[in-house]
Amino acid sequence: MSLSGDFRETHFADLIHFYEISKQSVEVTIRLGAADADPDGMFHFARGKLVAGRLAGRSGRDALRAALRLGQGTFTVAIGVEPPAGADEEAWNHVVVEELQRVSEEDRAHKRPSNGTPSPRGSGMTPGGAPPGAGAVPPKVPRRSVTGLVAVGMCAAAGVVIALVVSILLSAPAKRADQAFEKILAPAPPRGVTATEVVFGMASPFSGANRELGRAMKAGIEAAFAELNAGGGVHGRKLRLVTVDDGYEPSRTGPAMKQLVEQERVFAVVGNVGTPTAAVSVPYCMDRKVVFIGALSGSEILRKNPPDRVVFNFRPSYAEETAAAIRYLVDLRRIPPARIAVFAQEDGFGESGWQGVTDELSRRGVDRSRLLRVGYKRNTADVAEAIAVLKQRAGDLDAIVMVATYKAAATFIRKLRDAGLPLFTTNVSPVDSNALAEELVTSGARHAAGVVVTQVVPPPSSRVPGAIRFQEALAKLDPRERPGFLSFEGWIVGHIVGEALRRAGGDLDSDRLVTALEGIRDLDLGIGARISFGPQEHQGSHKVWGTMLQPDGSWKQIALQ
Repeated sequence: MSLSGDFRETHFADLIHFYEISKQSVEVTIRLGAADADPDGMFHFARGKLVAGRLAGRSGRDALRAALRLGQGTFTVAIGVEPPAGADEEAWNHVVVEELQRVSEEDRAHKRPSNGTPSPRGSGMTPGGAPPGAGAVPPKVPRRSVTGLVAVGMCAAAGVVIALVVSILLSAPAKRADQAFEKILAPAPPRGVTATEVVFGMASPFSGANRELGRAMKAGIEAAFAELNAGGGVHGRKLRLVTVDDGYEPSRTGPAMKQLVEQERVFAVVGNVGTPTAAVSVPYCMDRKVVFIGALSGSEILRKNPPDRVVFNFRPSYAEETAAAIRYLVDLRRIPPARIAVFAQEDGFGESGWQGVTDELSRRGVDRSRLLRVGYKRNTADVAEAIAVLKQRAGDLDAIVMVATYKAAATFIRKLRDAGLPLFTTNVSPVDSNALAEELVTSGARHAAGVVVTQVVPPPSSRVPGAIRFQEALAKLDPRERPGFLSFEGWIVGHIVGEALRRAGGDLDSDRLVTALEGIRDLDLGIGARISFGPQEHQGSHKVWGTMLQPDGSWKQIALQ
């Protein structure tokens, strides 16, 4: 059985008094914030005696002192709960008397006049006046103001019964003392937030075959943060990014996320790279209510309907990208839908792209079961088997939609051309277009021909306002860094974070950040597409651009429809 009350109406001393009389064993849970928040404190009574307690990071005497000062918050009483093993029954009543005497002596030392007028109050229990125990109602003690100090005289009869008298004063020193205690008892600041900075985390590949994906995304986010920090930060706080390498392997993502959240104590996670790794990081963040923003992934794992509360995406989905590629191949290049195959990574990343292709081709009358799919294993460039299959089916195909990272994609295209297979190829944006171009152009012009990549940002070398700002920010961060599609995406994500922080206000926590993100409408970062979120829309953009690789390694923007 559980009963509840409010410290604006009931003193903690009332509870001590009542359970001393009723001789019950109870557990009192205290919450200083929302009623559904995690408990801030807990006290145990054993057969009427207060035996153990903790509150707001304090225990023992300090916890009791804090509880006797409470003028706000709620409590829940669970009747019949025995105290934890090792609780000390002997000393607690002496602590109560000693502490209340100390408060009374402080009052006399300040010589504060009693100029308040008592005001009536209820028992603070559950509706209907139910007491916090069976068959008795706690005494009602006059309460004047949350700013007064409590002085209670207590005497023991046979060491069992404590009588309480509450005296509340309204002097200026009392107000200052209460304000100090309110600061002490206030909930701890959110993880990763101080008066001077907000710390964000990123778990991505910074080693191995896909290290360029993590490096580029990190560069873009840090360029945006540097821009914001140069202007004084957001509400006086600078933004800082902490990164951990997960190697693009899900088995390493769990420990990486744990390091970020539990050791580095980041406020939120931003710009994680990868779909297979998101299958680990998203549930982790959901379980711990860590806001997860702007991952480099178009997977449906991050796009639930209704959306996961703490998960926000900037980029369009892989299904949207591959559908745009199919429309380009069929409607503009006039390739028959049945003559298109798929080359995809053999994991969640490849599966997401494959799903987009099959959905779009099915709408065009193609039987899913007749579509050809070949692939490769994650973190490898082993495409030999895929090339062998395509050689056998070359007469049936005109184009390949790829869902691949840059090393595997570059190796696949080179081997296609070397095998004499002039198939037109498209790929999705996470390929890292800069790295793909470098791999292909250095191999010769014929390897760079007929390569299209869908993008979620406009060309970073273009002269749209957002691209110009990005170029300048990246040059300030590192003049050696070449502007790229992924670093441009990271820059956009960084500025979405900055806008959300601005809207959340100075009193920052995860709930306020979520509300602020959901409130962003038509954010114009100068990229040619506005960014909007909402309670039922956690993907900021649905715009897909088309680019074609040129012989000099640059990317030319093309129309996709």
